[in-house]
Amino acid sequence: MTRSAGATGGFIERRLVNRDFARLWTGGAVSGLGDAVFDTTVLLWIATVLAHGRSWGPAAVSGVMLAAGLAVAVVGPIAGVFADRWEWRATMLRTEAIRAVLAGALTAVSLLPTRDLPVGAWLALVYGVVLALNVAGQFFNPSRFAMISQIVPGDEDRAKAVGLSQGTYAATLMIGPPLAAPLLFTVGFQWALLFNAASYVFSYWVIRSVRVERAARPPEQAPQTTPVSGLRSLGRDLLDGLRVFAHSRFLVTLLVMVVILTVGTGALNGLDVYFVTENLHADPHLYGLLSMADGTGAVLGALAAGAVVERLGIRRSTWLPLFLGGLVILLYARQTRFWSALLLVALVACLAGIVNTVFSPAVMKAAPKEYLGRVVQVFNPAMSLASMLSLAVSGWLASTVLVHYHGEIGGLHMGRIDLIFTAGAALVTLGGAYGGIFLPRDAESPRGVSSGRAASRRLRRAEAPTPR
Repeated sequence: MTRSAGATGGFIERRLVNRDFARLWTGGAVSGLGDAVFDTTVLLWIATVLAHGRSWGPAAVSGVMLAAGLAVAVVGPIAGVFADRWEWRATMLRTEAIRAVLAGALTAVSLLPTRDLPVGAWLALVYGVVLALNVAGQFFNPSRFAMISQIVPGDEDRAKAVGLSQGTYAATLMIGPPLAAPLLFTVGFQWALLFNAASYVFSYWVIRSVRVERAARPPEQAPQTTPVSGLRSLGRDLLDGLRVFAHSRFLVTLLVMVVILTVGTGALNGLDVYFVTENLHADPHLYGLLSMADGTGAVLGALAAGAVVERLGIRRSTWLPLFLGGLVILLYARQTRFWSALLLVALVACLAGIVNTVFSPAVMKAAPKEYLGRVVQVFNPAMSLASMLSLAVSGWLASTVLVHYHGEIGGLHMGRIDLIFTAGAALVTLGGAYGGIFLPRDAESPRGVSSGRAASRRLRRAEAPTPR
């Protein structure tokens, strides 16, 4: 018996670092799969049932992503600060309980026939639940990240744990969306929602079993006892991070690239389901396969990133895949066959996977360590706002101005969706070209990131007490 337990423990430590992380990983995998099924099901349900045949359908689908982006843009910058001040496991348990109740409530309402509620009421209910789920997620995610740092000792094991988490997230994107379409069209909308609610309950149960020793926190991370002083401290810290960011040419250029990229790809995220039915002439059941191809490409890109950086360096590995990705999206917009489009989606995701993998070490190299969290907080809301803008504009264009558009541009016949996708491809290519021109040539050396560190030193000198 002891030998068997020891063998099992050794297997867990080899594959999943340790038992506590294995529990946390299991809960995250199931919860992430539930999220992937939920996200795809909601988009398909609105497009094929609630807004079927309606000119405003694309705008309604975009509204789901706008609700999710709003949570990140508004709550994201401050949620990490409060997550640091609260007990991590308790925060995760509360947010999972809240998300289970929200998903369960939506499941209960979805048992009603669709005709029993006005379309506007259904949309408001879905948007509200999506917003609330993502607000809770903004507190859950940094708490989970902090808990990993506590239950996984050692840099090597932590890197392994983070890698497992990222790989699992990509796997849920490969499995969840193809599972969502059959659930929706065979057993119904409610069962996909129930699966998501059950995944939160399972995650809650698993997190309760994780043993976390409460670590002493540094004074600067201790909870504030005075609300006013806490707000002042929060505002001062965020402002210092913005100053450091603004003094780094590399970070500013990277931000502009990311914003242009997000505006260009936002339309694809919101209108892909219509591209499948109108341009590829495919059954909406196949929509989930696009997300599976996207996840597969992202995994391959992440695996290839190390070799790409070694050959091209950080600078070229940052802008060149974006430039090439824009050209591939341009080809994707011209497709009329599903399977060729599927291959191009995987290729775009592979290029994006390279950029995503390079992005974090590039930012870590450019930002002073003590300001790293605040620097990252600049990117997240900027990307969310750019995505929301893109979704709103593309959804509005597809639902109003371009709803009956058919024309020729440069001898190529275009409809409403492929015209918007072509414009998005041009923006992605422009973002890559912008980085190729304006990213500092010395980005590979310490000199290329010295301006942000110089700003950091100036801030520290300014904050230092004056000798009496």
